[in-house]
Amino acid sequence: MLEWNQNLTVGIPEIDEQHERLVTMAGELDAAMRTDYATHTLRPKFKELLELAAAHFKTEEKLMEQYGFPGLAKHRQDHGAITMQAKEILEKNERDKPLPYMMGILDFVGNWLISHIQNTDREYVAYLKNSGG
Repeated sequence: MLEWNQNLTVGIPEIDEQHERLVTMAGELDAAMRTDYATHTLRPKFKELLELAAAHFKTEEKLMEQYGFPGLAKHRQDHGAITMQAKEILEKNERDKPLPYMMGILDFVGNWLISHIQNTDREYVAYLKNSGG
């Protein structure tokens, strides 16, 4: 189960707050799956998580643009790929059985979120801090 901890902070308060909310929501999604396998319960939670992620992506991209981060185009591509993968998971709910769908959600959320914070975000955060951000 995902839980927020100080190892996930990047040192930019707005980003850390968003990351903490994303991790908390992912934990709530995990808990919901463990207590209620119904996709009608999980789907809205997953959609809410994706909406928060989309807002988070906009915040990140705005900061990267503001400070001239040279990896902005790549980061936007990564955000687009993540968004596309999430949409595919939602579409699978329409055709597949609930259990594979839910396992896909948890794999996606867990792998993406931790990798995103610990790897991808640290790249631009270091640049922003060195640029006065």
